[in-house]
Amino acid sequence: MPIEIDQSTEEGLADRNWEWGSALPVVIFRRIQEPGGEMRYVWLSQAAQRLFGDKGALQALPGVLAAVHWADREQLAKAIADSAQRLETSQESFRAISPSGEVIWLDGAAKPERRDAGGIVWQGMWFDVSEGKRVHQRLDLILGHASDAIILIDEAGVMQMVNAAVCEMFGYETDELVGRPVAMLMNRHDQERHAGYINRYLISGQAMKLGQGARELMARRKDGGQFPLDLAVNEVRSDGKLYFIGIGRDVSSRKATEARLEFLAYHDVLTGLSNLTKFRADFDRLLVERKESGQPLNLLSLGIDGFSFINSTLGHHVGDSVLKAIALRLQTLAGPEALVARVGGDRFFVLLPDVAPKRLISDRVERLLRGMKEPLSAEEQEFELSGSIGVAVWPRDGADVDSMIRHAEAAHEQAKSLGPGSVQIFTKELGEKGAKTLGLQSRIRRAIENQEFIAYYQPQVDLQSGAIVGMEALVRWFTPEGPIPPVEFIPIAEEFGLIDPISEVVVMAVCRQLKEWKAKGIACVPVAVNISWRQFRNPRRLLASLDEALSATGIDPALLEIELTESSAMQDIEQAIATIRMLNERGLSCAIDDFGTGYSSLSALKRFPIQKLKVDRSFVIDLDRDANDAAIVNAIIAMAHALKLKVVAEGVETESHLRFLRELGCDTLQGYLFSPPVAPEKVEGFLKEGKRLEA
Repeated sequence: MPIEIDQSTEEGLADRNWEWGSALPVVIFRRIQEPGGEMRYVWLSQAAQRLFGDKGALQALPGVLAAVHWADREQLAKAIADSAQRLETSQESFRAISPSGEVIWLDGAAKPERRDAGGIVWQGMWFDVSEGKRVHQRLDLILGHASDAIILIDEAGVMQMVNAAVCEMFGYETDELVGRPVAMLMNRHDQERHAGYINRYLISGQAMKLGQGARELMARRKDGGQFPLDLAVNEVRSDGKLYFIGIGRDVSSRKATEARLEFLAYHDVLTGLSNLTKFRADFDRLLVERKESGQPLNLLSLGIDGFSFINSTLGHHVGDSVLKAIALRLQTLAGPEALVARVGGDRFFVLLPDVAPKRLISDRVERLLRGMKEPLSAEEQEFELSGSIGVAVWPRDGADVDSMIRHAEAAHEQAKSLGPGSVQIFTKELGEKGAKTLGLQSRIRRAIENQEFIAYYQPQVDLQSGAIVGMEALVRWFTPEGPIPPVEFIPIAEEFGLIDPISEVVVMAVCRQLKEWKAKGIACVPVAVNISWRQFRNPRRLLASLDEALSATGIDPALLEIELTESSAMQDIEQAIATIRMLNERGLSCAIDDFGTGYSSLSALKRFPIQKLKVDRSFVIDLDRDANDAAIVNAIIAMAHALKLKVVAEGVETESHLRFLRELGCDTLQGYLFSPPVAPEKVEGFLKEGKRLEA
């Protein structure tokens, strides 16, 4: 039922012209203003009861129902008052509160007429536009909070709507954009093509950037700055009109990340130089360019002599600073046309493409060497360094990148063996040696897996009693093709990190052999095993392998003696002392091997918890003919005895050696005079028969 305000008046419900309004889903109303100014509603349709409830019969302000939202009351009252004054249609849009407390939106109008008896009467309608308002509100919420820029563009390329992200992204206010051509947001290059894109689409339907996913272009801000924008454009139609919706995203951060990742993929992080991957690609490109002309390319493999000492003594942060300074110097010395790369540690590649055939590559190499020797500053310190260089020349020394790199590195290895600051040009012989080295490396790996390495034993004899008082275990490699001398495979095993597993095989073999001899009732003597500098720098693995061998066999640790070279011990004295003490705690004795070839000082040597020194064979071999060697051996023996250490002389081969060593008071000899290294069964016979050194 409609709300009946006053049925006794001529404006009452008896007026059949308004009875149809009660059936419509809108509020139809009649509002009057009496000559005295009083304003009231004389009739409201059925929808008013549903929308306003009891508040539909009450007024908060003249002409304003109590159901109207308090924030919209004054605005609505003013619109009604203005309509009464001007006798113009009142446009009435407002919010109201339903009986359930829900906010509803109404939009309508009321036309005023002056009455004969005075006063004004309005006949009007309010439509419930809540659903549409909510849709727009949600849309505004989405658009206002969307991080992507959203632009509505008409057929002429004029912006009809933009969201907040557009303003924030481009630096404009909304009213600076709406009604303006979208081309103002493009850089000049895209502006020139923009009109053509739209016209082509309108005429032929062919699109360059339309409906094909996001495309990247350079956008322009209000301040003139440019940034990469991913833009997706799609066609929409509304009320028979064609529009385009553009959705754009600022991809500056993504592009910066991509650029950084690409840089990291192809450059050395520390120095900023090319890494090996990029160097190979650039080298390969140059080879293609030079293929027809045959103009030489010169590849240098360069390493910094003694660089590991900086890291071990001053720390890696100083070492890193030195490497960065070296990288800058190399780039300067090599010149702008050169390709310089850091390929690991202190290793660098330098490709010199600008050396003409008539110019000597040696001139450029000499320049690099001189420049590397100049004092270098890093971390407020000065360093005097040198570099070793290997050189390979294309096309003489290789047809492709792989062969050139392989040959330059082979030459570099040879240069390092010649001493600091050396240069080696690749030769055919070096290539053959490198190939042999690589082949031998693979064979060593297989030999470890196939247990081809065995221990031979060389007795150590007491010079006073002539009895065997110890042995040294020496690794031997027997292949189906024949034995390979230790001098050939041990340096390669050390270089490629294979010496550790070989030494572990020898330690286990010695422990098992001692266990076997003990089981046979043979009186065992201590056996010395050598450990490499690599093992000594990794005490955790060394101790673990020794513990495993001792635990597996159950032999007395006193029967196992650990030998380390003097040079290994001197590399890091404090670590060496700590490692030797851990060995002693396990009941293992230690000896310094090859003594006299390193740089030990008496102050350092006296701190080592060792029991024995072994004089290197290089001093023993000419002991009876060279007064200097005799003096050195004499000094070593005297010093060792002063420190309460036993002395073993290696390489004793003649009776003359024996006489000299006895006169000098040496404790023990080891050498071919008594026995070469022999198989386990041979030395077992020595122990059984009690073989002695003849007087």
